Amino acid sequence: MPAPTRDTEFSLRAAHQFGEKHSGYVQYSYQDWTGQNQGVGGPTLASAGYNSEYREDDLVGHVDSTLSAVTLNQLSLVANTPPAAIRTPSRPPASACLEIFSAAPLSPTHSERNTTPAYRI
Repeated sequence: MPAPTRDTEFSLRAAHQFGEKHSGYVQYSYQDWTGQNQGVGGPTLASAGYNSEYREDDLVGHVDSTLSAVTLNQLSLVANTPPAAIRTPSRPPASACLEIFSAAPLSPTHSERNTTPAYRI
């Protein structure tokens, strides 16, 4: 079963020298990841697979000030969104062949799944 993933990451930075003794920059970083049919393979049936999404945004502001030949003052402010991780079932269970294990489908609010032996013939 194919399990494609996509990962997009980039960052932008703008810097400026405010004089001989002062400089600063602002930086934005972005990360977005998705994966389909995760956890499938080996003894794990396709019905137990899940899709995942992850997104994070970061913003940094930084200022340097040289106060003397031996003293440097730095200030950094960092803001970010809490990483958002979402897991959802990839598809409802389907019976196409002899099932040895039956998996309980994932609910969108739970990140764990329980497997129960079924032994059906």
